[in-house]
Amino acid sequence: MSAKEPWRELIMGAHDEEIAASTSDFDRRCVLEKYRHVINALRLLINSTEQKVPMSWKDACKGASTENYDVFGYRTIMFWYRELHTTDGDLRFTKSSRGASSLAARSPFAEDESLMVQFKSWAGSDLDHLTIKKATEWINKTFLVEYTVKNLKTSN
Repeated sequence: MSAKEPWRELIMGAHDEEIAASTSDFDRRCVLEKYRHVINALRLLINSTEQKVPMSWKDACKGASTENYDVFGYRTIMFWYRELHTTDGDLRFTKSSRGASSLAARSPFAEDESLMVQFKSWAGSDLDHLTIKKATEWINKTFLVEYTVKNLKTSN
């Protein structure tokens, strides 16, 4: 596993630069947690087998959960193990859909040049006294009143 970016080997398709770039920080952190817990459960099961002490998969997952301070429950670990085996033999996790909509969201200012010109002309009219608060007020009280929800939806 790459010491610099270990998550790349654990997320399906992350070897591709475009997919890696679109991988959220959540996925990068979470995939390491998933593997750590599943591996702990498997290690407990193997140790139990070597010592000829019967142990169920459920008990192994409970043990892995306990070893990791019960941050994730045993059912979650069982689910993650099952998730690994739904990828046609490729034992890597798929990217979550969490944050996918925010990655795809586009600013209406980027899509419609006239909006950017309108905003820049307003901001430039009093540049010495421009603040985030004033910009927010103008956007909420002037711009958004004129620019309807329908317009925002069609620009995305």
